[in-house]
Amino acid sequence: MEKRVSNRFDRAFAVSLMSESFGQSYAIARNVSCGGMMVEIPKPLPLGTQVSVHFSIPEAHSQIVMKGEIKHLYILNFSQSKEHSFVGMGIRFTEFEKNPKHSLENTLSSISMPN
Repeated sequence: MEKRVSNRFDRAFAVSLMSESFGQSYAIARNVSCGGMMVEIPKPLPLGTQVSVHFSIPEAHSQIVMKGEIKHLYILNFSQSKEHSFVGMGIRFTEFEKNPKHSLENTLSSISMPN
């Protein structure tokens, strides 16, 4: 049984992250909800970094821009070699710059969720 409060969009797509201290970075979103997202990134930003997240959900056809904070860092190894590892960050959304929160909620609930 799903215990999460909000809908999740769990497909891979590109996002752009902007930080005053670290400039622009590109990442792959792996999981998006109204509260935040998990992204795969080659070089993670430090915990607490404030970012502006720019992305379009493929099925929604609209640009979404939010401010967030890096809350979690993940390094997952699938084997003993580095060729099978995953580096990611958990970003908690703190402010919606473009398109209000209810718009993201509507977008996530209107697209088909994978099983």
